[in-house]
Amino acid sequence: MQQVKIFSVLESDVDRLELHINTWIASTPGIRIQQISGNIAPQTETGRGAGLTGGGGNSSDLFLVILYETDAPKAG
Repeated sequence: MQQVKIFSVLESDVDRLELHINTWIASTPGIRIQQISGNIAPQTETGRGAGLTGGGGNSSDLFLVILYETDAPKAG
């Protein structure tokens, strides 16, 4: 059965995201990763030096989706 797992962090927490994903994979028996995709959502430019183009400020949101397959029986 195919399922998805969604992870979301700020781009400044990429190391934490990597650790969280690797821990989840290692602790979830019987899964087969089918696909990993992600997106980074840039912050809106405010004209006050924040965001990706302003040289500092807020981090962007990082969103990652893992499509995986498991042999576990469907609940219910």
